[in-house]
Amino acid sequence: MVVRTRPRRAGERPQHPSVGRHAADPRSARGTARSRPRRGSVGGGDRERASSGSARRVAAADPGAGNGPERPGVVGSSAAAGHHHQPFAGGGVRAVPVASRGARLHGHGGPRGSGQGAGVPRHRREIRPRRRRTGNVRVAPAGSQVPGDRAAGRVVSRPLVPGLVAENTTDERFLGPVVFRQLKALTERGTRHVVDVAKTEIGECWTIKDADRVCRAVVELAEDCHLVCVHNDHNERGKAAKVVEALGERGLATPVIPLVPVRETEAWLLADREVWAGLRGSDPSHLPVRPRDVEKIHDPKPVLDAVRPRRGRRSRADYFDYIGQNVDLDVLAQIPAYAAWVAETEEALKGLGFL
Repeated sequence: MVVRTRPRRAGERPQHPSVGRHAADPRSARGTARSRPRRGSVGGGDRERASSGSARRVAAADPGAGNGPERPGVVGSSAAAGHHHQPFAGGGVRAVPVASRGARLHGHGGPRGSGQGAGVPRHRREIRPRRRRTGNVRVAPAGSQVPGDRAAGRVVSRPLVPGLVAENTTDERFLGPVVFRQLKALTERGTRHVVDVAKTEIGECWTIKDADRVCRAVVELAEDCHLVCVHNDHNERGKAAKVVEALGERGLATPVIPLVPVRETEAWLLADREVWAGLRGSDPSHLPVRPRDVEKIHDPKPVLDAVRPRRGRRSRADYFDYIGQNVDLDVLAQIPAYAAWVAETEEALKGLGFL
């Protein structure tokens, strides 16, 4: 592209085309356009080079153009109107509107225009304050309060870890899920805290062992649990009471709650007719009409064998886990022994501050 300029007058100093900063006017102390882009600017090199090239051509066409207001990247008196000059083939310059600052900030006014701030020097970009992050869900120890959480609208979650020492493996498979589900149901009714109930921790010793070994197992559970349930059948009812008494003498602060059916644990599996009716091959006709009558069954094990499906290779113990995860807790609450355990557990949760 050829740019036509006027002839140099007599006595006028020649202007070298490489002069970028002082090309607007030899008498001015500082030009209005930079010959090189600012280092570190994002997407601004093309705009700066175009502006500096326009400045040299405008200075050659109009020596008085540098006397206007000074703006980086904009040359001549048209800066106040928001224009810069570009050469055209007719031999002169034309004023082209400069994109607004808001358009350049959103990537619509630069030569590349892809992304926020494209084509805008770093020193001219708008600085926006960072959004303050709110705290995540925090875990508070039992009985503690986190200051400022209520005002800030934060949710405080408290962990609740239950423990269980049962008589054998089959009782663990049934009572473990039941204890977890019942504690979760009790804490969901309360509005004081959001409680995160953990899976039931199982002790290393069965309650059929001697009282000293059971006490040691409960003490080990108490180190990691908020409360411990000690299960025994009717023939070992006195052992659970002795364990609770011995732990109280040792100054154990963790609540220990006896979990003792009137007959056997298998009787509680027979309380919910609906859960058995959902199993193909089962015979719920052997079940009592009222859930509370299951504890009147002298020997619930033969009744359980008659109710459970006989087909397949599943044993009686395989249904302990299934019934424990699916039995209706409201139906279990109709059994007096189970209702007594729920009431004692609820009082323990209130003493710990969960309810």
